[in-house]
Amino acid sequence: MDIEKAHIILKDLHKILNKYNIKYFLACGTCLGFVRDGEFMKWDRDIDIGIIPEKKPFERIIYREMIKLGYEFNKKTVPRKSHRDAIGMEIPLISFIQFSKYKIDVDFYICHFNNKHTRCALGRKCSAPVHCLDELKNIDIRGLSYNIPNPIEDYMIWNFGKGWKIPDKEFKSASECKYRAHPNIAYEGLEK
Repeated sequence: MDIEKAHIILKDLHKILNKYNIKYFLACGTCLGFVRDGEFMKWDRDIDIGIIPEKKPFERIIYREMIKLGYEFNKKTVPRKSHRDAIGMEIPLISFIQFSKYKIDVDFYICHFNNKHTRCALGRKCSAPVHCLDELKNIDIRGLSYNIPNPIEDYMIWNFGKGWKIPDKEFKSASECKYRAHPNIAYEGLEK
């Protein structure tokens, strides 16, 4: 992934999401790279954004604004019926929207909350404890402030295991992380 082009994309996302007050956070590998390394991981191949839906037509806004800026619409996952994700939670409606530009995919994961599981699913592969999304915190990246889960340590352990601080150049996705425990096992101390 071209890091400079990825920063252009991240700046576009920042502008769109803040202009329309769409609650979002850096997710998955994008979040991991910035928290751990202060930069995109050189071997990452996409940008991951979590969307916390509120009562706005955010899908249409994101679609319209991304197309205006020259992004290509790739896909949207809309299960006909709800499906179960890696943690066994039922996920209804839209779970994933993807755009691309400069040969870099932008993955929007739509959060679906379930108090029973006290976590939020970001599609089938990535999830977060709900308490990490209650009050997001900021991380500064090249003069702009982006939202990240809080407490970040809980989010990282949840998705990447206790070894999240160890760079893994063979990393593909949170669901395949070699440091992560089985996705159906709650990490001690994270269930609230």
